[in-house]
Amino acid sequence: MKKIIHILLLAAIPVCIAACDGKEDPVKGDSLTFDMSEMLLQLGNFKQLEVYSVTGGQKDLVNNSDLEWSCDAPDVLSVTEGILKGLNKGVANVKAAYGDMSASLKVTVRDGQSITGIDAAFTADNMYDMGHLLTGNAGFQQFDIDKDGNIYYATSSAEYYRILVDKVVPSKGGSDKVEATMTFYYSGHLTGMSVEDAADGTYIWIPEYAGKNTSESSSQYKEYWGMQTIGRVKFENGKKVSPDDPSIEHFWLGNTLSTMNVAVDPDHDIIAFCFHDPQYGTGNDGTSRRIRMYKLSEVMALPLEDCTLKERTYGGDGAPDASQVTHTPTIKARNVLKLTPVAEIGTPNKGKTPDDICYYAWQGFDVYDGKVYFVEGTAVKNMGGSRAALTIWNYDGTLYEPRSFVRVVQNASDLSRFGITETGAMESEGVKAWNGNLYLGFNSWGYKGSNAVRGNVFKYDLPE
Repeated sequence: MKKIIHILLLAAIPVCIAACDGKEDPVKGDSLTFDMSEMLLQLGNFKQLEVYSVTGGQKDLVNNSDLEWSCDAPDVLSVTEGILKGLNKGVANVKAAYGDMSASLKVTVRDGQSITGIDAAFTADNMYDMGHLLTGNAGFQQFDIDKDGNIYYATSSAEYYRILVDKVVPSKGGSDKVEATMTFYYSGHLTGMSVEDAADGTYIWIPEYAGKNTSESSSQYKEYWGMQTIGRVKFENGKKVSPDDPSIEHFWLGNTLSTMNVAVDPDHDIIAFCFHDPQYGTGNDGTSRRIRMYKLSEVMALPLEDCTLKERTYGGDGAPDASQVTHTPTIKARNVLKLTPVAEIGTPNKGKTPDDICYYAWQGFDVYDGKVYFVEGTAVKNMGGSRAALTIWNYDGTLYEPRSFVRVVQNASDLSRFGITETGAMESEGVKAWNGNLYLGFNSWGYKGSNAVRGNVFKYDLPE
């Protein structure tokens, strides 16, 4: 017994010394906080939590090993230095403490099945559109669906200065038919285009005023990024529009935000803007994205005013403009900054492992009925094992559906069996939530042995 007591006393000595010799506390601040107030965890899964110390408006990440961790339902959830594991279905409250400071987090442990069914076995009923060859044999970057079920694919090609929006009737057996096509110039490398059904027709919401990436090594093809505004224009077959076309309505959120993308939910009077904000860092690798929601009716009621954009370079390299131009445009736009957002959430920084949100490239978002749908993914050609993941947040930033993988795109044999692709190459491109259903878009290579890029949309049921 004496030996055991001696060891325990020795273990306590460093703590006493650290507290009594004037060394700084490892955790500073006025309070502790998690980066969320509530989260969902799938049964059997692990999750590494992050805790921050708060001093005024400054947040600093805390070393989890410096905190005292506890859980009020250890049969539901285990916690070891901030690493959670779901043990049984139920609800648990996790507490991280240091001295007089503490933070609490509510964790709900679910069974392992995704509520959307995207991690379940794929069936023919999940195919909404398969193997659609789009204009110019091009892959698409985003899609949306109108009230009649038609799909609008926003396609790109080597001509980076333009986006083609193809209207198609979905087909489960492969199709080369395009019903109508509209061309948009200088809309950037978009991952957010949206369709609005209005009384007088179908409207396209799309990024605009993108600038040429003049640092690209190729002088022939220049990618366009940094979209500065969002445009709204009626869909018309064969029409070609540039941002200065008088038929376009412009929506502006100031010059500090960039790489604008958009989603609309007219059923619930919501419009969402996704962008990079420099105060959260910048980059095109899936980091630092903010998604801000407003009342659509309030946005549409804003008056037009003069808005001066940032300098942009565009044209040349085969674009409609005869030569490359650099200028600072002033346009008539609705200044959305005058409104108070309904909500705003931010995605985490780029994940460090394949199990982390934003590990793969961002591939689009949507908003519907108080939730934000966020997809990411990567294609693997000729080997199978492509990846696509979906995360769903409530507007308050809490998780509604933890990040779940789309099962079928990871299985090359299933993709071949359903006739989708013989190579297993599936690139996630866009998400749509609407009318009780979830739709996920994918470019594919290898339909019936062809190397052409084909558009596909899969359909799943949303929970009531």
